[in-house]
Amino acid sequence: MPHVKGSDVPGFISETRFCPICRTAEVYHDKYDAFFCPHCNTWAEERCSDPTCSYCTIRPSLPLQLP
Repeated sequence: MPHVKGSDVPGFISETRFCPICRTAEVYHDKYDAFFCPHCNTWAEERCSDPTCSYCTIRPSLPLQLP
């Protein structure tokens, strides 16, 4: 479980996916079944169009909810 900016994130740090903006390795967040950039604090993938998706319906707007 990677430790990212003070938070433990269930998932892993990718060795092959990098943010197109800052080139930081993307992190896969297991709870939301999606990759994000920990530096830019943005999701690398859009939410799906399924209104009943158990991942996308609970995904926060920012991957890392900062205080």
